[in-house]
Formats: sequence, C-alpha cells, structure tokens
Amino acid sequence: MKSSIISHLSRRAQVASLPVSMGDIARLSGCIVLCLCVACSSPKDGAQGMPQLDGVVRHPGTVATDVADEPPLYMQNGSIGVGFVRAEHRDIPPYDRPQTEEFRIDAGDFFSPYLILVNNTDATQTFLVTAFLDLVQVDFVLDEREGILHEVAVPPHVEFELPMIVRIPFPGCHDVQVLAFARPYNDTLDIDWRTRFGGYSHSRRAIVIVGDNDVPATVPTILDMGQPRPNDRTFDIGVGFATEGDQHPSDQQLYVDQATVGLPYAFRVWATNDTGQATNMVLIPLVDYRQRPIGLTNEASWVIHLEPEEEAILDARVTFDTPGVHQLQIVFFYDPYRSILRDETALPIVEGSFRIAIQALPAN
Repeated sequence: MKSSIISHLSRRAQVASLPVSMGDIARLSGCIVLCLCVACSSPKDGAQGMPQLDGVVRHPGTVATDVADEPPLYMQNGSIGVGFVRAEHRDIPPYDRPQTEEFRIDAGDFFSPYLILVNNTDATQTFLVTAFLDLVQVDFVLDEREGILHEVAVPPHVEFELPMIVRIPFPGCHDVQVLAFARPYNDTLDIDWRTRFGGYSHSRRAIVIVGDNDVPATVPTILDMGQPRPNDRTFDIGVGFATEGDQHPSDQQLYVDQATVGLPYAFRVWATNDTGQATNMVLIPLVDYRQRPIGLTNEASWVIHLEPEEEAILDARVTFDTPGVHQLQIVFFYDPYRSILRDETALPIVEGSFRIAIQALPAN
C-alpha cells in the first residue's frame, strides 16, 4: 500500500511481531513515519551560544493557510512526519494516494510536489528544511520563497502541505532528498541529549526522471575502502563520529568536544553496513546544517562501497572561523540513483547521524 507519507520501513523491522532493538530504533530515526519522544524533556535551545545561521528563510504563521485540520490517523501521537504529495492528489485520502518514490517529469519542468510536515506532538516544532539534488545541497523554493535553509514552525497536532520547487536543469535520472531538522537551535553540550535515540532529522527521498533519459545525472566516485567489522564490535549506529586515535571508533565515540577557532579540528567518521546486502553508501557532511567538505582531500560527500558487515573509517577535519557551539551531522543513504520503487536499494530511507556539538573557543 503506497502513500505520500508512509515510506518503506527498514527491512530489519518489517515484521511487526519481531522485537525492535535500540539499534533498530536509532537507525529508524531518519524514517518519515515515526520518531520517538521528539518533544520529551530536552534542554532549552540557545543555552550555549550557537553562531548565527546566515541565509535562513523564515516562514511566518501565514503558512497556516495550507494546514490540514488534524494529522491523519496513521501518525501516532508524539510522532513527526515528512512526505510528498502531488498537487493533483491532495484531495485523495493519504492511504489511497499514488506512490511518491519516483517521479517522471518533462524536460524543462520543475520537481514541484507539496512538502508535507506533520507535527503530532503537544508542542510547536521548529524545523530547518533543506534539499539535496544529486548529492549537493541546493537552493529551493518553499511556499513561494527561495533559499537553502527554510525555518518552519509547525503547531501541535497539525499537518502542513507546502508547495515546493526544486529546479533540475538537465534531463536524466536525479536523486532528491528533503530533510527537516528538528530542534535545530539546541546547542546544548549535554551528552545525554546528544546521544538520545530521538530522531532529530526527518526525511524523504525520491528518484526524479527528467525527460526520456533515465541515465544517472552524475557518476559519483565510489570508494572501495570497506573492511570487515571486528567480531567483538557489534554496536551499530549507521554513521557516527569518533575522536582521532588508534583505537576502534566504538571505543572513541565523539558527541561533544572543544576546539580552537582558526585551528583544524581532527576527528573520524565511521560508517557500517548492517543492511544484509552489498551497498554503495552515500555520506554528506553538514556543519551547522550546510554541506561542507570535511575530508582530508576536500570531499563534500563520500560514496563508499560496503559489503555486508563491513565498515569504513575516514579521517576528517574542520576549521571553525567563529566561536560558539557548532553542530555536525552526516546525512546518509544507500545506492544513489537506484530505483526505490522497484526495491533496488539496500534501504530506501535517508538517515541522519547523531548531531554532535563542538564548542569552538577563541585562541588565547
């Protein structure tokens, strides 16, 4: 049964009678269907001095003109959802809507569905919404305003349907992701919050074929650097951060740290494949919600081939120009340009790593 909001669940949790481990819950945090305890007792935002984000398009309360009366029944209480719906299908009940995993549009047309943001919690949720086209973060139009980051506040128990446009300049097969980051301005250094299985990023992915040409729009360089995961290392968080060093990343996990303004801060990125099949795993690094190269050779993204139960460990570094608490996160998904509709991806969802905090202090 297809829906514009209900995405595929992780194959590890498709059988409802099976228990779902904490690792599964963490990995499901990027799924658009359900996130647990998004509004539960989190520290107040703005407590530690996050630098001002430039270029954020703030959408006033007038977007309420596109609000559904109440979230649909499939959105459980306490959950947050992100999805697409075609303009011509908005009057169709959600469960009966055609699929939105693959779109075909004419050359010269825009990718222009409505973006669905559902807040079925008891508090207003503020999101930063951004879009990626072919592994690159791009400007897009949301509710008739253009920008790379859009701030949208969704009242309690409300669904927004907002018109959006992603401009796709040339024919071919394109991979599009839209992410909504919840609690984006929470710059707490509380490690309990940073390690919470809360799901602070919510996402939707679609394959968009422009014109009659279904050849992938780009051919990413695929790194074959997987290595078997040690047998005694079963803790899996999909993608995580670790401090630099010689120990396995699971022994040096990184969630909160300090750095010096103007000096490179070195760390590691750790990716694991527990999908049960070989996959090309895409990692897109974000610093303060903007795509930014952090690889030693200035990579703005990585595409890594991993066999089942393999892992990859990448050296990374970042230099902060301004003092304050900076937030780092990796957006990741599987098998770019492969059909989600035909079940060709290891997992059909877009996920987000834990959002870590690095406090940059002025140099003495």
